[in-house]
Parts: sequence; structure tokens; C-alpha cells
Amino acid sequence: MKTLIIIRHANSIHQGLYESDFERTLSHKGEKEAILMTEKLSIKINSIDLFLCSPSFRTKQTCDIFFKKYERAEIKYEEKLYHASASTIYNIIEKTDESFHTVALISHNPGITDFVNSLTDIKIDTMPTSGVFV
Repeated sequence: MKTLIIIRHANSIHQGLYESDFERTLSHKGEKEAILMTEKLSIKINSIDLFLCSPSFRTKQTCDIFFKKYERAEIKYEEKLYHASASTIYNIIEKTDESFHTVALISHNPGITDFVNSLTDIKIDTMPTSGVFV
């Protein structure tokens, strides 16, 4: 892998009385954010070979929005990405087949922020919803 793209899921609707965190869906604002970030990313990144995605509903919805621009990519839902720690994210990336040139990983905070902060000297407080780090 030569390019790694880290994406936090788009803004979601707050957990309702009868819905689990895993089943939360994107808000209208989240859908618009993800579409905007897909457009911005596509200016810099021409193709994505693989999406590694948490299987939660909001991450799947986020992935679907990005996938519309990168339809040749494969999608792999990785159970361990649901609220994964930075070390779990490292392990998943390490086990990813090297034949994939560009990989996008879609997951949750706080693991996404911790992972991004481990890659650079510049520290962020939180990776925003629909945030992208390449």
C-alpha cells in the first residue's frame, strides 16, 4: 500500500430510545458533508482500490457515498473497526494485502483521532465527522 486514507464516518442521528449505537444512521447534514468530502478527495485522489469499513450502519452509509465516486474499489467490512483503538487500526492495516495501492479506512472516534495523531507531530483534538486524513 502506498496511500492510506483515514475517514471518520459522517455526522449521524443521535441514538434513539430503541436503536443501538451500531444502528445509528446518517443525518441529512452528514450525507451532505460526506458528498462534499468525496468531491474534495476526488480532486487529489483518482482511485481507491479498497475500502476497509466498520460494519456499523453509519460507516456503511458513509462508505456508500464515497464508493459512488470510486466504484472500482473493493469494500471489506471489518468487525474489529467498530470503535477500534489506534493499535487495532494499526493491526488491521498491517494485515492488509500489499497489492492494494490506495486504501481508505472508515471508522469511529476516538480511535481514528488517536491513530491520526500517532502518524504526525501535529496533534488534533478530534477528527471531525466526514474528516479525511491522507
